[in-house]
Amino acid sequence: DDGTYDLTLTVSGSTGTATKKAQVDVLMVVDVSNSMTNSGSQRLNNAKNAMEALVKELEGNDTVDARYSIVKFSSKNNSFNGNGTAADAQLVLNWNDEKNVVDSSIAGLESSGGTNYQAGLRLAATQLETARSTATTVVVFLSDGDPTYYIGGGDGENSLDRNKTGWENTLAEASKISCSQFYSVGIGETQKEYMTDIRDSVNAVSKEYFAAN
Repeated sequence: DDGTYDLTLTVSGSTGTATKKAQVDVLMVVDVSNSMTNSGSQRLNNAKNAMEALVKELEGNDTVDARYSIVKFSSKNNSFNGNGTAADAQLVLNWNDEKNVVDSSIAGLESSGGTNYQAGLRLAATQLETARSTATTVVVFLSDGDPTYYIGGGDGENSLDRNKTGWENTLAEASKISCSQFYSVGIGETQKEYMTDIRDSVNAVSKEYFAAN
């Protein structure tokens, strides 16, 4: 009732051993829009804590060889001016296995602007192309709000109409993602329909939606 909650992320890979570790490449795609910290919201902090806990868990497993990458997305120049663009998403961390570097990248995430799912998904698909071919690829997509931008449109205030071009383009972007495991995580009061649409559109061996309300 007070708006606080626990958010826990776990992933799994093919079974490895201490001498022959299972390779796992984890890509975290994170909404850093203004609503993640609006009115004292702890959503971004909760997401960051969950990401750090996920890294700690994997790093504590001596049968797993894990690397991490982070994509953040919001809106144009982190503001509400103009249409959405591909530049609304940025690569924060390129595949890295050093825990201190990963933790520092997570800690440095800050929020501002609107929400462009499409930009985040496009960059995520591109980043997955550089994952190890022998690794279990895991994508964790975290957002607290409905998308208000797409590449070429959006106004930052109104949610994209799920029956119109902007959302269709966003889902087309999601369909370009190919991975072993995909987790769509709704933080706060995000509408389930958007996040489950994303989950259903990606190409993944295993895919799930989780609500952290």
